[in-house]
Amino acid sequence: MQATLRRSESQSGLNRSKCLICSLRNQGDPAETAFTAKGFRIARCRNCQLMWTETSPSFDAKRLYTREYFQGGAPDGYSDYLGSEPLLQREFESRLSLVRSFTPAGQLFEIGCATGGFLQEARKYFNVEGTDVSNFAVEVAREKGLEVRCGEFHPAYARRTCYDVFALFDTIEHLPNPADTLWKVHGCLRPGGSLFLTTGDSGSLVARVLGSRWHFITPPQRLWFFNRKNITELLGRVGFKVVAVRYPWRNIPLEYIWYQAFRGGAKPLPPAGRSIRIPLNLFDSMMVVAQKL
Repeated sequence: MQATLRRSESQSGLNRSKCLICSLRNQGDPAETAFTAKGFRIARCRNCQLMWTETSPSFDAKRLYTREYFQGGAPDGYSDYLGSEPLLQREFESRLSLVRSFTPAGQLFEIGCATGGFLQEARKYFNVEGTDVSNFAVEVAREKGLEVRCGEFHPAYARRTCYDVFALFDTIEHLPNPADTLWKVHGCLRPGGSLFLTTGDSGSLVARVLGSRWHFITPPQRLWFFNRKNITELLGRVGFKVVAVRYPWRNIPLEYIWYQAFRGGAKPLPPAGRSIRIPLNLFDSMMVVAQKL
């Protein structure tokens, strides 16, 4: 599919009553209500089944990602993200192995890099940079010697004009305007360069059975809920070709599962439990690999 999205379209204001993807091809009726979660309406496109959280025009997602979000002060955040980083090491290694199977080395940029765990692993083979909207996360990443900027991604933040790899792990669903960000990424990648992203699959069996109770439905942190077909269409419309979609196993710290199960309301796990990671695959989280056309 050839790219049909122009820059002016990607940067225009979003009409929250219509689908982001179908609006790009001047189609799409007003969305229906999929369900309500935590007081937020989750809308769904009748055509492509994209779902999104309806928020007010003044909503600013950046204010959510404070120290408390990462360190046990927010019900939909992490119990102790920094403490879990050693347990997530295998996750970072697995992602890097996939990246290197397409691009062994070069220039890599990660959007939504959090505290820099993946970048720290990737710099063994790549020249790495990153960005994140959390001041707290960026400060931690910089303490690791990583070159990371705070804020939403903009080409002006990048030190280079051409990159081999962009990574958006568990990030695209948090972006105010995914089409705009993907357009900018496309402009910064070399021809044939690779994009790697992970996000939930709202078309998975688990998501369809659980509905509003699906663990990815955490408004207002998550704004977009893609499935395999509509994420492929969105990428195609900004000039990418999807070359692989996989459902990898994840290594989840037991402490995080415990914290999320009780939304931060349970007593902390004893020290012995905090060092346990659980290999998990519900086949509802997809890794999408795309290449710039």
